[in-house]
Amino acid sequence: MCFLCSSPQDFSFTGANSTYTEEDRSFGRQERACRRGDFVNCQNQPISGTSTDGGYAEMMIAQATGLVAIPDDLLSTEAAPLLCAGLTTFNGLRNSKARPGELVAIQGVGVLGHLEIQFARRMGFQVAAIARGPEKESLPRKLGAHHYIDSNAQDPVAALQTLGGARLILATAANSKVSLKASELMIEIGHWERSS
Repeated sequence: MCFLCSSPQDFSFTGANSTYTEEDRSFGRQERACRRGDFVNCQNQPISGTSTDGGYAEMMIAQATGLVAIPDDLLSTEAAPLLCAGLTTFNGLRNSKARPGELVAIQGVGVLGHLEIQFARRMGFQVAAIARGPEKESLPRKLGAHHYIDSNAQDPVAALQTLGGARLILATAANSKVSLKASELMIEIGHWERSS
């Protein structure tokens, strides 16, 4: 039994000589991920608000494996975005093949994009923010973007090519036209990378 997620099965098989089916092996890998502390890939990790009560309350009971300590001097309202949107955006950068100094384009300057811009800048990337309209330029600049591309006024692909091409394009807003063009650019310059 997995002591972290209470999975009722023990996946302690030794590998290729095992009699488990491929489905069992796949599930076993996920449970090993759980045991390593990779709770995102644990299939049986309790989820507050779904498999257990709570989440949006002043107080609640939760498993220790699903908690993180927040320093006393950091307000919960300031920490909350970092735990969901922050992890999502940070991991997109961290797990990419982009390296400091390379151009990273961030499409969308909303909830996810504003965090992504800050992470990318502080991780040493050249940052190009892509959004719609000149009125949106001041926020990404303030957050650290080196370049702003107004997708209403110019073709984002052409603008990125002018900048030498982006090593990574992170789409944080639902604009299929821009996302499609961005993926075409990445394929064209040989930098296509699928992130999971």
